[in-house]
Amino acid sequence: CNFTVVRDSTEIANLITNTSGVATLHLCVPGNYTVVDNGRAGWQHTSPADGILQFQALSRTSQLLNFGNVQPFIGGLTIGYWKTHTGCQNDGTPLDPIFDPLNTGERCNDDGIVGGSITLGNDSLGDSIVVNNAQEAFAIFDNANCSGTCEAMLKAQLLGAKLNVRRFPGFNESLLNGQAVSSIILQADNALKIQFTLLYTPLSQLLDTANNNHNGNTLVVNFCAL
Repeated sequence: CNFTVVRDSTEIANLITNTSGVATLHLCVPGNYTVVDNGRAGWQHTSPADGILQFQALSRTSQLLNFGNVQPFIGGLTIGYWKTHTGCQNDGTPLDPIFDPLNTGERCNDDGIVGGSITLGNDSLGDSIVVNNAQEAFAIFDNANCSGTCEAMLKAQLLGAKLNVRRFPGFNESLLNGQAVSSIILQADNALKIQFTLLYTPLSQLLDTANNNHNGNTLVVNFCAL
C-alpha cells in the first residue's frame, strides 16, 4: 500500500508500506496534514471509509494512523454458505460461485462454457474429492466422516480458497502470518489425505482468514525533536 501526505494543500510525500503494512513519516514542520491511503486495485477501504485521515501536527508529537482495507474475495465459505448458494435466481443470475468461478457475468441461461471441477485433496496421493457445483459441495461437506465438524470446515474453506485462486490474481501468494496462502492450501490438501485430525481446525481457521483477507495498514508519524 502507499500513502500520499499533504500539508496545507501541498503534497509533501508518498510513502510505501513495508511487508508488515507499516510506513513511517517524519515531520519537522507544524501544520494541518491529510493522509490518503491510495490502496490497491481490487481492494476496498473499511476504515476510514474514504481512506483519508486528517490531523494537526505540533512539535514533539507522535501518533499512529491506522487504515483498514479488505479485498472482496469469496469469503466466509462455511458449510451453510454452500447449502444456500446452489442453483440460480429467477433472473438467471447464478447463486453457485462454481458456476462462474472467474466472475465473468455468465448467466444460467447462457450457452458459454463456465464452471469446472475443483479438486480437494492431493491428486498425487490418490485420495481426492472432485467438486463440480455448490449442491455437490454441500452434500460432501454435510456428510463428512469426521469427529465433530473439523474436516468438513476445512473442506469448505479449502474449496473457497481454490475459487479465490482462480478469481483473484495474487491471492495464491498473499501472505498470512508470513506464510503464503498457496502453502496453506497445500498443507490442507495433504491433511485431507493423511487424516491428521489435529490439523483440520487450525488450517480451516487460517483459510477462513485468508478467504476474508482483511488487511490493515499503519502510518507511524514522528515529529522531529527541537
